[in-house]
Amino acid sequence: MPIGLDIGTYNIISSQRDEKGDISFKREVNAFLDLPMAQEYMLTLLKNSGAPVLERDDTAYILGKAAIELAYTMNRDVNRPMQKGILSVSEKQAFNILSVIIKSMIGKVTKDGEIVYYSVPADAINTDTGSSYHQKVMQSILNSYKIEDKTIRAKPINEALAIVISELAEKNRTGIGISFGAGMVNLCYAMYSMPVVQFSRTDSGDWVDQEASKSTGETPTFINKKKEEVDLSSEPKDSIDRAIKYHYEILIENSLKDIAKGIRDAGSKANPGKPIDIILAGGTASPKGFTAFFKEILARMVSADAFPLEVGEVKLAEDHLYTVSKGCLLAAEADAKSQK
Repeated sequence: MPIGLDIGTYNIISSQRDEKGDISFKREVNAFLDLPMAQEYMLTLLKNSGAPVLERDDTAYILGKAAIELAYTMNRDVNRPMQKGILSVSEKQAFNILSVIIKSMIGKVTKDGEIVYYSVPADAINTDTGSSYHQKVMQSILNSYKIEDKTIRAKPINEALAIVISELAEKNRTGIGISFGAGMVNLCYAMYSMPVVQFSRTDSGDWVDQEASKSTGETPTFINKKKEEVDLSSEPKDSIDRAIKYHYEILIENSLKDIAKGIRDAGSKANPGKPIDIILAGGTASPKGFTAFFKEILARMVSADAFPLEVGEVKLAEDHLYTVSKGCLLAAEADAKSQK
């Protein structure tokens, strides 16, 4: 069965059809925490609890959600094998750790040469991220997959385009998909599944954590947890809420300004002559009130004639954490069907 794989800075999510034809998902946090191998008792307890552990030389790397929970209790920040949407160049074990997590998310495949579509970011417009290099690294990880003599055929798809494919079938897969991830905001305006404008920005969820951390003196990990409690549609309760909300406002404003510029630059070919829907997704879009806050900022732009298209419905995808993976799966299924 074909597989969809969303490889994000914070989450890695795989999707596949079950025996009944329903889509099932697996999710793991794309993070790790290093511990000295000398702390044998702690490592033994972690392994016995089922936490994934990778051992290299004199260091053990706790992977996934267990790393987040342990870091929070130890008042430490976790490490990420990916930063700003691509493989981290500062983590020497990033490739090995990411390989372990990705292959565990795929698991066993039922046939040799199974099709896997995986998400990749568009080129960032506010910094040089090396997205082409990142895509080659992901391809090499997936090309090396081999379990019980079975391999896979992996193909990339733009992350935000996957949202349009997943959520806008009834609108001829025409509209804007925006994935607010941890490392990047990925945006794609597509018409009939064909990208017209696509790009990314690197000031997304991690950026909010880091900047709000600077403003408050709290750790980025603390800010990340605090985002789960904030309501972006209401007045901030304290300085931490205020820092989070104001940086979210900057994030959304920058994203909308850049997609407006991209649409203008594309000219008449970008105008469908009817209202277009905007679908929001990603973990950074999770805080309460995010969609209302996004609409408020968009309304300001529309009233100032700063957004060049007529907007239809703006909504958060029903399964906003999983919709990219679902779009990858639908693309993989369409590819598999075309080859029969």
